[in-house]
Amino acid sequence: MAMAGSFVEPLTVLFRRVAVVVQPLTVPAEPKRWTRAVESLALGAFLIALTVAILRSTATRLYWFDEIFTLHLARAPLSLAAHLANGADQNPPLGYLLTTLCTSILGEVEWAVRLPALFGALMSSLGLYFFVRHRRGPWEASLAMAVVTASAPVWVYFLEARPYGLAIGLTAVALVFWQRRWPLAFGIAIVLGLLSHYYFAVSILAFGLAELARWNQRRQLDRRFVLGFVASGLALAAMHPFWGNTSKQYSAHFWSKPKLTAAAVEEAFAELARRELAVPFALALVAGIAFARRRDDSEPYPWPEAIAIATLAAGPAIGVLVGAKIVGMYHFRYTLPAILGLAAAFAFAIARMSGGHRGALGLSAVAFVLFGLVGNSRSAVGHYRAEAKFLHETAAFLSENADGSVLMESPFEFVRIWHYHPEVPVAFVCDVELARKHTKADTVDRGLRSLERVTAVPLMNPDDVAKRLKAGESLNYFGPCAGWHRGELEKRGIAFTVLATRYNGTLYRLALQK
Repeated sequence: MAMAGSFVEPLTVLFRRVAVVVQPLTVPAEPKRWTRAVESLALGAFLIALTVAILRSTATRLYWFDEIFTLHLARAPLSLAAHLANGADQNPPLGYLLTTLCTSILGEVEWAVRLPALFGALMSSLGLYFFVRHRRGPWEASLAMAVVTASAPVWVYFLEARPYGLAIGLTAVALVFWQRRWPLAFGIAIVLGLLSHYYFAVSILAFGLAELARWNQRRQLDRRFVLGFVASGLALAAMHPFWGNTSKQYSAHFWSKPKLTAAAVEEAFAELARRELAVPFALALVAGIAFARRRDDSEPYPWPEAIAIATLAAGPAIGVLVGAKIVGMYHFRYTLPAILGLAAAFAFAIARMSGGHRGALGLSAVAFVLFGLVGNSRSAVGHYRAEAKFLHETAAFLSENADGSVLMESPFEFVRIWHYHPEVPVAFVCDVELARKHTKADTVDRGLRSLERVTAVPLMNPDDVAKRLKAGESLNYFGPCAGWHRGELEKRGIAFTVLATRYNGTLYRLALQK
């Protein structure tokens, strides 16, 4: 027994010494003013880096198909209501009006048109940071903020002249106003949110459930916040001429019709966290485990705030339900504010795992910044430059080889060449009924016909093409011929003769068969 005791004792001492070495490090208390100064500098540096990265990306990105609608509607603010009521686009007016304001001051350049999305990114970061910091401290808040900008799909909509980035930002701002119990500011925020996107109603549902939980705790309803919810309901009702008409026109044959299935819900969540996030997620989990403490003394979120976070995080599931049962159309980008709930929940999990260890939270935040903010910025700039080169080369190819107006098979290439290369006479074969017949969806064709009421979009249907050829007009066709257009033109006696080919399509001369 004496020998066994003499053998075990050194091992016990060794294990105790190792435990002392690997236990979570403690940071000496710093003067409060220095702590706040460092925090302010770190937050400011992040926001500046975010602004520069987004502006750099937006300056190199050509307008996407949907952004062309934003651009042309923003050019006509006085007739915006009439155009939206006629189904020219499917969003409320706020985003277009903000775009009008930005372009009237700064000019119609890509980065200025996309400034509302940048404002959304900054509001998202600041709002979530202050919401999390209020309960959980600056380190966990930094991690949550970093997770939001790390999601590649979310990053894309911080660069796009559409209302999705703005909706995330207004949700984050409303979170802070609701948490701090500022009813007037909260009411304004959720009304503006609904004026940016109709699916902002999912964010309002999160606030409504959280407010009910607060009422259940205190047995007292805060009527000031009820007025905010009433105001948002009145705003939605006032916009019925816009969304009511849009729903009737588009929902029956929308390009993305949801079904309430487990696969649809899974896909909606998967779109928010693609494989690009695997490495920072893994590093954060490893850091949480490596710095793990046996006991976590930090206070959790109060139940109302936890419910708000959980409901926001469940946004994609709620969106699929609403889209399948009520609206008839849904895409994951409609509920992008879910990233706020997911980011707050993930940061809370890492903090719980590590006992709020600063090293775990700080290293995790750095990982998300490197793989997210920095990684997304680099890949975006490279991708958009290559995309612009591709489009300009396609336009040059058409100019060199076409002997007349060119009918583009791809609507996405068509609108870009039409906007950026007016010297190339392009047009699009557009027919709502035929598109629906062949593809079961008419969203693109219906949208372009609606845009035709706003601006002069060069559109033809197959019968128009035949008439023009009969009148002696020279027409060409460019594309891989993978859609329904060629078949419908051939039904009208139109022959295709190859003129030139490049890797993204073939240029044909069109002629009526004798």
